This record gives sequence, C-alpha cells and structure tokens, in this order.
Amino acid sequence: MTMIAKLDEIITVEVLTYPGKRDIFKEPQQQHVQIPGTFLMGEKWYLTHTCKQCGNNVEIRQVDIEYKDSGWFFMSFLSWRSIRDIQLLDEIGALFGLNISTDFDGEQPGSFRYYSLTGIFKGMALIAYYQCPHCKSQYLMTFMHAFAQNERSAEPDEMYVEKIYQVRFDHDTFMKRVKK
Repeated sequence: MTMIAKLDEIITVEVLTYPGKRDIFKEPQQQHVQIPGTFLMGEKWYLTHTCKQCGNNVEIRQVDIEYKDSGWFFMSFLSWRSIRDIQLLDEIGALFGLNISTDFDGEQPGSFRYYSLTGIFKGMALIAYYQCPHCKSQYLMTFMHAFAQNERSAEPDEMYVEKIYQVRFDHDTFMKRVKK
C-alpha cells in the first residue's frame, strides 16, 4: 500500500552559511542553489525555499539536522538499521529513485540494507521530513554530508541535496512507522 503521495518538487533553494574557525571562507555566504546541488556547510547554515502550497518561506537550519526530532522535523539514514519498517524504507527509496545496496555486516548476508544517492556523491542517503510552519505542507529531502578528507586543515565541508519533494501522507502514521 502506497503511503506517500508526491505532489511537487523544489528546484531551487537559498542557503545562508556562516563560517567556522577552520573554514576556508571567512564571511557569511548567501548561495542560490539548484537542486540537485551542493553548498558549503560552515559552522551553521540555513536553507530556505518557497512553500509550494502557501507561498511562504520554509526554513531548515543546521540545528534541525543535529537535533533530529522536534515534532515537525525528522531525520534519519535510509537504512534498515535506522528505519526498521522495510516496506516504508523501500517506498521512500522508490519515491526518490535511489539505489538499494546490501552488505554483509557479520550477521548474515544482506543484513545491512540501505539506499544510496544516485547523483554526484555516492553514499548512504539521509532523509529529512519537515513541514511548512505556516500551512503544515509536508516535505521530504534526500541529502548527505560530504566532509573534507583532512578535518584538521581548512574545511570545505559540503552538504549535497539530491531532491526535495512536497509530499502528502498521514503524519502520525508515518512517524509511528519510521520509529518502529
């Protein structure tokens, strides 16, 4: 049974990034980003787009990513270890056209099942669920962090956002299934 209906897609976002102590940029940066696309993470960032339903701004902050579940925001790796409801995991993976991978992790073959991004960065996908604070329109975003190879030197760490969809589903059912 399909739980998630895709309504629309976010094509562009605005990002405001503040530098950290080890970042190569020293002043706040305002970036216009086409999705899929990357932006410098810095010490903190704010991603904003126009709500497809009400036209107001919707903002995601780095603090939202770090503190995961605030009622209107949820973030998780797209893996069996994080989302135990395999049907929901597979539905999210199919919605975004992600690649499924299975690895042997010492328990049994195929016991670590996850979805990976298909764009310029390859790796385990993260999913963010959030709502417009004005009209409660729902959004799902696939992304990953692309960290600098040497964390001791200047850090050109990036956030890669592959897709953002406006979606519709029952919030309570989704949260219950995602937290199984």
